[in-house]
Amino acid sequence: MAALLCVGFFALRALGLAEKSGHGKLPFMLFNFLGSPMSGKTTTAAMAFASLKEDGFIAEFSSEQARLYIAQRRVLQDYKPEEQLTLTDADQLDIMARQLELDETLLQACGPGVFIISDSSPLNSVLYMSPECRRLPEVMDMVKHSLQMTTTTFYTHPIYRGWSDQRDPNRVHDYEQSQKIDLLIPQLLAELPELNSKTVPVWGTTSERLLVVKDRLFMRSA
Repeated sequence: MAALLCVGFFALRALGLAEKSGHGKLPFMLFNFLGSPMSGKTTTAAMAFASLKEDGFIAEFSSEQARLYIAQRRVLQDYKPEEQLTLTDADQLDIMARQLELDETLLQACGPGVFIISDSSPLNSVLYMSPECRRLPEVMDMVKHSLQMTTTTFYTHPIYRGWSDQRDPNRVHDYEQSQKIDLLIPQLLAELPELNSKTVPVWGTTSERLLVVKDRLFMRSA
């Protein structure tokens, strides 16, 4: 229910953003990242944000809500760091709504001409939902309004450098699951032409990825 209320409220404001960005001198600028776990979303987004700040640009960072959600679940339900935590469709709906709310709040608060860098597109949650959940009207509404707000989505292809043996308590997927998630992304792009048209693939080393991202940032802000 909380997710549905959030969607209704922020959907109306997202429509207003879409209208404003078409008429103002400076665009609303939300750049987010789509990818499987450990594909470099947060690393690349953080580097892009830091680079913008170092160059004197006004920018805000919209952090991945999935990790915060998982951390809160561990604390509230008394999970130990080494215990496995499983997320349901209801959890993914909530995470998607939270990410959409944070992204939209920053856009509204900052106005046009400010770089909003989000290390996780709300559409990442769709990749973890069951086929039945993905078809729910509230999910499709959130997809629609996320796309309306988004300037560019960077699709981070995995860096195959071996799965870390270090424990990450706020990551709930293993290497095999991560690979399966990555295989779903081309299908999602095919199903959503508007997402596909806004998506830029990001490959290579972290330095190479940063160059691709910064080129796109300045091209879309011009």
